[in-house]
Amino acid sequence: MPFSQTGHSILVIEDDPSLLECIKMVLESECLHVQCAKNGSTALKKLEEQVFNLVLIDMHLPDIFGLELFRTIKARKPEIPCIFLSAHQIEVDIVLSLQLGAEDYIIKPFKAGELLARIRKVLNRPPVKKDKSELPHNTQNLLLEFGCLKLISKSREVYLKQQKVNLTKTEFEILYFLASYPQEVITRQKIIDQIWLPEDDVTDRIIDSHIRQIRSKLKQVFPYAEQFIMTSRGVGYYFNPKMCE
Repeated sequence: MPFSQTGHSILVIEDDPSLLECIKMVLESECLHVQCAKNGSTALKKLEEQVFNLVLIDMHLPDIFGLELFRTIKARKPEIPCIFLSAHQIEVDIVLSLQLGAEDYIIKPFKAGELLARIRKVLNRPPVKKDKSELPHNTQNLLLEFGCLKLISKSREVYLKQQKVNLTKTEFEILYFLASYPQEVITRQKIIDQIWLPEDDVTDRIIDSHIRQIRSKLKQVFPYAEQFIMTSRGVGYYFNPKMCE
């Protein structure tokens, strides 16, 4: 399957010169624009100077651990998708990277076809539909229920411990969006992209303020409810269903 469009720009962060060159050749054979970095500091400098559609990150770099670099990239450029490359199939690294919002985790050694297939999956993804009148993805399920917490999308109602919690429309949409992807870290930018229109002037502080209000209202019914929405420092938020049990 070809790429949906040519001209995508990819930053490859890899400290193995031979592997870096191989990846570059494979991507350029598909008419992709490739920039290379052998360490984290060089990568961050390139990210400030250029626009990229995707970043490939080696988990073990000479100057910084891949997850730490990923957190920094997401804090500065939350809209850029990232894929990890690693020679180590360590479950905790794989799980944590995906929970923090990485698009994929590829184990070395990998074949050119596998790498291109994983990249196509990300770059060929259709754009997110931004319609303020609609709730985010997964609201077609109409009902989300986690133990003592129930969210009804059609009426935008929230019930906690069988008590109704009055959230604003925006507060409900944020909570429902997070709850649609339990345990998955959602960046502030993704929340903005899903719920607001492009022309709306929304900042990270506005998102944080809405989260505080949601936690406060839930806590009035159940003291531990503020832990339903957990903070991933420097990245975003995630919904923790275990606290609803």
